[in-house]
Amino acid sequence: MATDKFEITLHGEASLSLPAERAILRIDVCTTDVNKQTSFDAVLSTAKNVEALLRKLSPKSISDESKLQAAVDHWSRTSLSETSQMPYGKSRPPRQYTASVTFEARFQRFQAISGLIKELGAISHVKTKPLEWVLLQKTKDENRSALRKLIPIHLSEGYTNARSTHSKAPRIDFDDDDQDDEDDNSDQNMVGVETEAWEEVGGDVFRYQPENVNMSTSVNASFYAL
Repeated sequence: MATDKFEITLHGEASLSLPAERAILRIDVCTTDVNKQTSFDAVLSTAKNVEALLRKLSPKSISDESKLQAAVDHWSRTSLSETSQMPYGKSRPPRQYTASVTFEARFQRFQAISGLIKELGAISHVKTKPLEWVLLQKTKDENRSALRKLIPIHLSEGYTNARSTHSKAPRIDFDDDDQDDEDDNSDQNMVGVETEAWEEVGGDVFRYQPENVNMSTSVNASFYAL
């Protein structure tokens, strides 16, 4: 005769708040025109200007010293993309062509962020997105095991209780869910672009203050007695 399986399910959570180690700035270069080639040329020309600004902030050589001194330790850009649409209207307006390129720059020296954003704000067809504060992958890996040790001790206590209650040892299944999120912070405006977490240090110069990044882990433990 089959008997019902006894089951205990416990849930544990833990989180750490760590100062951000890098800031990700995404830069969109986009324009729309009735002439396809005109929109392409405008974006490609503007993209070259953005690249020149990023190269000034990047390592000057492959040496470790140069990499450590650079404001931007890595940047990338997408390929040129294009879309088109036919506007609505009784006058049958011409088709619109949109060309775009997106850059992503990773800052390790936050004092250089405001200067770049100010220069980008003076360039047509350029828009920046709010900063994303992140941790290095090495830091995430080092703290993930520490997070799991912070999971409430009642998970192990539940295992002990289930084992003492039933003649057969229960089976335990863990479901780990690791997440990391930056702390919420309200956006503010400066020179026509979106910014956050900055303080004025004189004149029109602003210094960005790194936000904390939350790492969290949740564990679901199921105990079965067969």
